[in-house]
Amino acid sequence: MTADLLARIDPYPYRHRVREVMRSEPVFVEADMSVGEAITVMMSRNISSVLVASGQGTDGIGIVTEHDALRAIAGDGESGLARPCREVMSHPLFRVSADDYLHVAIGRMARLGLRHLVVCDEKDAVCGIVTSRALVKHRSVHALMIGDELRAAGSVDALKAAHDRLVGMAQGLLGDQVTASTIAAVIAGFYRDLTRRAMELAEQECGVSLPPEC
Repeated sequence: MTADLLARIDPYPYRHRVREVMRSEPVFVEADMSVGEAITVMMSRNISSVLVASGQGTDGIGIVTEHDALRAIAGDGESGLARPCREVMSHPLFRVSADDYLHVAIGRMARLGLRHLVVCDEKDAVCGIVTSRALVKHRSVHALMIGDELRAAGSVDALKAAHDRLVGMAQGLLGDQVTASTIAAVIAGFYRDLTRRAMELAEQECGVSLPPEC
């Protein structure tokens, strides 16, 4: 574990859910709406992103953020304002569950280099947006990447690399005077995710499905 990952860790992300900080009722726009019109919508709603609607308008196929709009203007000048959202949107949409703990969202944003994540409910329907601004108060973002690295690991070596970070993270929690029971719960969660991902990799390697109880 490198020194920069031994920073103090705020236990808040391990105790609170995404639904507690997300912006509910995300705003949808049509794919043919211009960037200029999307900016007007964002300004009127005091938001930093809009979702680009699918054909039915009940889900999203992409997201246009204030940074996407700025890039369109920087690249094409005033004509960038006339470009349709479908040409400047970011896609596919990266998602997180409303019931996930905040550290999952923080880790995913950090790993993927994102400022916004779509939030889905138990039926996998879009129910909100969580932004880096809502999470900026939390410290040690790099350490919080560990959980998401476990879920995304594509090899045994990647699993080992994520596992090797756990000791340093536990030291950081201990240094922040987090209770032993909380630290144990965090580590247990990571080992649960590691075991699940190891089973998935084994299934892929062997071409078989292991029993649920394994």
